[in-house]
Amino acid sequence: MNTRPSCRPSAPGSPQSLRTRSAGALAFLLLVAVAVAPATRAATADPPEIGPVIKGVGAGRTTTFRVWAPDAHAVAIQGDFTGWKKAPMQRDPANGQYWVATSARARDGDGYQFVIDDHLVQRDPAARRVNAHENKGYVVDPTRFDWAKAMAAATPARPGLNAAPARPVVWKTPDLRDMVIYELHLGTFVADIPGGKAPFLRAIRVLPYLRALGVNAIQLMPVNEFPGDRSWGYNPGDLFAIESSYGTPDEFRTFVAACHAQGIAVLLDIVHNHYGPDQLALWSFGWNDGPGPYFYADPTLANTEWGPRPDFSKPGVREFIHASVRMFLEEYRLDGFRWDSVHNIRYTPENAGEANSDGDTLLRTVNAWMQERFPAAIRVAEDHAFDNGGVGFHAQWNSAFQADLSGFLATVDDQKDVTSFAALLSRLQSSWIQFSECHDSAGDLNGHHRIAYHIDHVNPESLRARALSLMANAIVMTVPGTPMYLQGLEAHDTRDFSDQNPFPWGAARGPRKGLVQASADLARLRRNLDGHTPGLRGEEIAILQADPGAKVIAYSRRDSSGTGAAGASTLVIHNCGPAHLTNYAVRLPAPVAGKAPAIWYCHFTSANPGYDAEFKAIGPRVGDGFHLSSATQNALALDLGPWSTVILSPAAPARPNVKVAARCTLPEIPAAGPGPVAPGALPPGQFAPGVDTYVEQIIDPFPYFFLPLP
Repeated sequence: MNTRPSCRPSAPGSPQSLRTRSAGALAFLLLVAVAVAPATRAATADPPEIGPVIKGVGAGRTTTFRVWAPDAHAVAIQGDFTGWKKAPMQRDPANGQYWVATSARARDGDGYQFVIDDHLVQRDPAARRVNAHENKGYVVDPTRFDWAKAMAAATPARPGLNAAPARPVVWKTPDLRDMVIYELHLGTFVADIPGGKAPFLRAIRVLPYLRALGVNAIQLMPVNEFPGDRSWGYNPGDLFAIESSYGTPDEFRTFVAACHAQGIAVLLDIVHNHYGPDQLALWSFGWNDGPGPYFYADPTLANTEWGPRPDFSKPGVREFIHASVRMFLEEYRLDGFRWDSVHNIRYTPENAGEANSDGDTLLRTVNAWMQERFPAAIRVAEDHAFDNGGVGFHAQWNSAFQADLSGFLATVDDQKDVTSFAALLSRLQSSWIQFSECHDSAGDLNGHHRIAYHIDHVNPESLRARALSLMANAIVMTVPGTPMYLQGLEAHDTRDFSDQNPFPWGAARGPRKGLVQASADLARLRRNLDGHTPGLRGEEIAILQADPGAKVIAYSRRDSSGTGAAGASTLVIHNCGPAHLTNYAVRLPAPVAGKAPAIWYCHFTSANPGYDAEFKAIGPRVGDGFHLSSATQNALALDLGPWSTVILSPAAPARPNVKVAARCTLPEIPAAGPGPVAPGALPPGQFAPGVDTYVEQIIDPFPYFFLPLP
């Protein structure tokens, strides 16, 4: 990351250097905005419209500016539409802590500033576009954007890795359980995409790659304005403005429209646990010095390790955050959010980890409003979503699972504890976002590394590292929860995630294109696009086998809400060791509704030279069907390649190759208990799923250390 300037606002630009339309402010119509109570009121109230809000058309078109400045005695506005002369604002009669003015002359693109108490010149903290160095905001008119035209003009689908479903005519956010999420950092993702256009527009060119990859949701790392041109984005300076190095607000809208045209939802990572710390529009707002009204003054609450914490106890601050969420949903048509470090909203680590009820009020209010106004929008927390009954989130990142998965696969093969890891898998639930890598776990800013490095830090490009990294993705795609992976995982990017490292397009389209295809095949199965693996979309997981000798884990997945074929089980087998296993007995799932499938078909095997030339073609091939020799047969004898994954189900592929399976029967699994069980088997229910509640402490080297709540 580049060096950032001080968090004090930059000096405003000279009025002589700014575009003007007239010599005096009084030549323009500035009207006091009068709040009018709506005829009907939603059960959950809308937040105030702050920043420049444009209403009407033609001669009746006006722009209302509203800002929360509770400590100000007087506020004025100056800008292109006033000839850069100060024009007074008035207290909002509905709430005297807000100051408002309405102009019939302000136009899209006009620059403006606030002048507080006749001497403090500050930019609008709710401006949709800013120049932080000149300390001014710009009017942005979102009503000028033609969404239908932008979707129609989106890059047409091109032949890719897989035949993907047709693009939707009318966009609808997919359900969370149907999503495959791709965490994307815009700057690095498009760094090597040629052309002089803004990153938002260059990214549209490679959306067909993501669509062919099976991705139907992007989790975009933060795009709020930050200091400089390069950052992860977790240092926002302006919470309503779009990062100028990525493009304009309309270019962001064009990107979102193109994503929707390609069948891809856009979730945004938002940061409200802290701001800045540098070049903050909110810092000292309306004050000569000090934090100002938007931040805690109490030193036990004021700071996080990344920057100052907003004062959630003040309604004006909570409304500011709520209004920014509303803006992204209404003006950019986003499909949901991932809230960064909810821990630092709901708790105060600097004050012995005490709960912060004001933070809970913020989250509960915003999430309830979203549920009412935008019920399809996704609500995800990085952590602490469900403590004390929760605050309205759909799901939470499972960083603990990421650490356990990485640790398990990185363990020396003959020491892998498959029994404990299978127990962990049995506890996974659908309310988690599952991943093997994320920006935190793989990022250089935290001193962390990609999973391939942990598997083989001497040679992360080794065969073992490639095979087990693919297995990590296969596990994520086949366990309960919503799968996500960090950009580059599919192409076996072994470099630390960094805002300095461009996405490896050369590898993804060249030597690693087979591994990209493997990820695409897994995503297709996870979404059940061909109707072969409905179980992977379900909530149930049953551990069938955990063999400490052979290092094999097998489990079944099932959608309990499905009937008939939709309720059939999907069988997943992982050979976590280096051995080539011959005629290895794999237990089959229990019959559903008393009926056992007669044939099991292979739909995925990672032991495929098409994915990697060094992968040996060992075991079943895609399309192979195994006809059971009897109705009582409860196991299949399969060959399994080293460090490989196989996925089977009763659904027949288009061109099956059916053979009679060898007779193979394992002893029945006894009732759950502490006694011995059949070799390589775990009794169902031995590791009962449950809800784990955690308190997060930040430690080195991994930032997620979980302790049970008392």
